[in-house]
Amino acid sequence: MSAINHLCLKLILASFAIINTITALTNDGTGHLEFLLQHEEEMYYATTLDIGTPSQSLTVLFDTGSADFWVMDSSNPFCLPNSNTSSYSNATYNGEEVKPSIDCRSMSTYNEHRSSTYQYLENGRFYITYADGTFADGSWGTETVSINGIDIPNIQFGVAKYATTPVSGVLGIGFPRRESVKGYEGAPNEYYPNFPQILKSEKIIDVVAYSLFLNSPDSGTGSIVFGAIDESKFSGDLFTFPMVNEYPTIVDAPATLAMTIQGLGAQNKSSCEHETFTTTKYPVLLDSGTSLLNAPKVIADKMASFVNASYSEEEGIYILDCPVSVGDVEYNFDFGDLQISVPLSSLILSPETEGSYCGFAVQPTNDSMVLGDVFLSSAYVVFDLDNYKISLAQANWNASEVSKKLVNIQTDGSISGAKIATAEPWSTNEPFTVTSDIYSSTGCKSRPFLQSSTASSLIAETNVQSRNCSTKMPGTRSTTVLSKPTQNNAMHQSTGAVTQTSNETKLELSSTMASSGSVSLPTSNSIDKEFEHSKSQTTSDPSVAEHSTFNQTFVHETKYRPTHKTVITETVTKYSTVLINVCKPTY
Repeated sequence: MSAINHLCLKLILASFAIINTITALTNDGTGHLEFLLQHEEEMYYATTLDIGTPSQSLTVLFDTGSADFWVMDSSNPFCLPNSNTSSYSNATYNGEEVKPSIDCRSMSTYNEHRSSTYQYLENGRFYITYADGTFADGSWGTETVSINGIDIPNIQFGVAKYATTPVSGVLGIGFPRRESVKGYEGAPNEYYPNFPQILKSEKIIDVVAYSLFLNSPDSGTGSIVFGAIDESKFSGDLFTFPMVNEYPTIVDAPATLAMTIQGLGAQNKSSCEHETFTTTKYPVLLDSGTSLLNAPKVIADKMASFVNASYSEEEGIYILDCPVSVGDVEYNFDFGDLQISVPLSSLILSPETEGSYCGFAVQPTNDSMVLGDVFLSSAYVVFDLDNYKISLAQANWNASEVSKKLVNIQTDGSISGAKIATAEPWSTNEPFTVTSDIYSSTGCKSRPFLQSSTASSLIAETNVQSRNCSTKMPGTRSTTVLSKPTQNNAMHQSTGAVTQTSNETKLELSSTMASSGSVSLPTSNSIDKEFEHSKSQTTSDPSVAEHSTFNQTFVHETKYRPTHKTVITETVTKYSTVLINVCKPTY
């Protein structure tokens, strides 16, 4: 199975207009550029850009995991007639009549005919497809983007003339190698300088590097600084790690913003108990375009079991009785030289109505691990694309504008005050094991760890596969939304193994996706090869273990879970919504 298949984001877009998205930007001419990120309805991070002359303001999704900038054209015939776009009757696409399907009133669109700075590019087709069947199709162009009065000219972007994906657009800031320019009919087959690269060529920044601070999940805003760090936004030491090349047989340098995790565990500080889930080196992708956290199933099971969450086979999400208090429970991501602590509160997905189940913000996968917003909100992360480095520190949620202290990143990637990590990076695939205790210095008691594959470890898990607790909503995927139930009887929960993995929480842009699910990635010599990345790991059915200390301390013990309870499993789903998939481009 291709690791890329897990690199796309499930999002729920509410069926209402995005209002009052604030983008504040500053550039003092000293090699850095800062702007705010708005946490839209607690679902995704967005920013508003002024595009063209005169400017047209578009709110676009902000994504470190992709590389293309594209927007929806105002003439998109797939918009419903009541949308704020041009109306076309009898429109066709690929020889078939267009059936409008998306409400574009919740989006901002772009009209190139109203801009004097728009330039059409005769370099081929712009095309992105999504694994849920939606797509964006159009042409390439260049345009001027204005940021805080600073005009950035000649930014290449895609104009989606036809689109069934209900988003205004995406601003991807990853490696150019992630651009969707290969593998489909009419593709340009040539990479281009994307947004961060243009910032450097226009001498707005000195190095293609940026620091990300998402802030606490309930803060509403985060920030990103291109070309510099803000020392007030983190606490403790900042460590610099090498990026890892997840695909060394395909590309000769990292193509994703990935690094090595050395271990993972959880602890309850109040009861002085903890558990180490793995101490195996493993590549992890840091992606602001993923709202939740993806982990191989054997690890996800352990993370969920620690708080007595059980996997719903029917709905593809871990669920638990909502905790009365999260107390001092936290998950610890060990990178060798430091640990990033993520409070349980960041991983609890609250339901819309009282008495409903809570969701657990970890999604099981076959092999890949993606640390999305629920992790990134607790970390201060510096991505250096020029020098293939990632720096990490614990985020400081108490930072203020008054305490801001910006320090430029040097062209060689050096950061004043940062320490060079000593932990060895991942290089080969190995089965998950626990060979040590990442909490050995705490003095607290630890559950026994096994010096073998964690596939044989003890996991308390509830099988809720037989529960018929939801009615599928048209246009949604049951892996993300548990909607209203079809019955009100109670069903005894039984313990057992859940062997089927969930549907992917991120769906890959499939412009080169084969029926097998694998995609193509060009090498440095532009020769496409099959992109395969399977982890060597053993999985077996988990057996019953003791209840977690978290359950004993904070969660009401229940043997029966009535099916009238409803789980909301996105970061928030406050409205009747349409589920879409904002995905990563294939190579």
